[in-house]
Amino acid sequence: PRIPSALSDVIVKAASKNARLRYATARQMKADLQRAIREPHGKFARMSDGGAPKKQRHNDIINIALVLLIVLGLFVAMFFIARTMLDDNDDAEIEYIVPTLMGKTMEEATELSVIRGFRIIVEDYESSREYDKDQIISQDPVPGVSARAGSEIRVVVSTGSDYVLVPDFYGRTVQDALSYATENGLTLGTPVYVTSDLPPGQIVRQEPVAGTETFMGDTIDIWVSGSAGESEVMPSVVDSDLTVALNTLKEDGFSRIIIRTSSPVELSTEDRVLMQNPSPGLSVSLDGIVELWICRVELGNFYADMAFNVEASEGGSAVMVTAMLEEGVELVLYETTLATGGQQPVSFTGTMKYGGEHLVKVYVDGVEVRSSSVTFSVK
Repeated sequence: PRIPSALSDVIVKAASKNARLRYATARQMKADLQRAIREPHGKFARMSDGGAPKKQRHNDIINIALVLLIVLGLFVAMFFIARTMLDDNDDAEIEYIVPTLMGKTMEEATELSVIRGFRIIVEDYESSREYDKDQIISQDPVPGVSARAGSEIRVVVSTGSDYVLVPDFYGRTVQDALSYATENGLTLGTPVYVTSDLPPGQIVRQEPVAGTETFMGDTIDIWVSGSAGESEVMPSVVDSDLTVALNTLKEDGFSRIIIRTSSPVELSTEDRVLMQNPSPGLSVSLDGIVELWICRVELGNFYADMAFNVEASEGGSAVMVTAMLEEGVELVLYETTLATGGQQPVSFTGTMKYGGEHLVKVYVDGVEVRSSSVTFSVK
């Protein structure tokens, strides 16, 4: 009863009186014996009842001699198998084919190696343009060779590419470019202000040029339309009430503030500032735009239907419509992107918390193209 069921099945199969049911070669029997070590309760060698020979009495001396020889051989095999099961070190004598780990993540490679009887050792981490972060670049031993069970496979893991594709900053504000560069591991150089046909504050030139590759951490030099003007360190107004945030920004000298409303998934206080751009601590021009995202579930009960045509560029244009809340403070009513060029209609219903007349401005690609007084009333 102490003999594992899988080993018992191997013995029964090898000692079968029906020659067709026995192992055809010693290699087949060896494979099942080795598998019995790994799967002591497996049913891979079990013969079906339908295939078992009927009990017969055989007096043929040759057949009896063959059966006795097989049984004797099995007892010898059982002795060595028992030693193997009791001594873990003997597992090292079994060899397996080293799997291909290159291109796999560490999680995938570890799972595959354990199944094959190997251990993974991370030898080094290197940057790679061919392999994504956490993928294996190289391994030793190489795939396809035989190695003992329990052997180590030494691997080199990718940390990702050190190269970054330079973005196109043309027409962007310094704040937008600074935010994008920081997120992508780049550094923005000190702006050089020049005369240009673009609106003041927009980037007219950059080095390296857009679309080229550079190393992460490199500096992107920019040339900006207009004059430098005065600068100030951006304060932190996140989690502040909108009124407090506006007062703080105005006291610091910021003269143009754009407000966007948002209904966050998590509960938040109405009119609480959720996010800001530029980020706190950055030195930015006082003439630049400060963007605030606030929590506002109730947009208001005053409405105005608006419709107008917009001339879009061939590459498509970003349209933004705002309502003036007070001097230098605008609330975004509507934003969209036009995909093709030419005159295109834009229509929507604007919502405000306060009724009456408000100055509404239309911007295309950041440039004001029209403004008019619009009356908001209860429907």
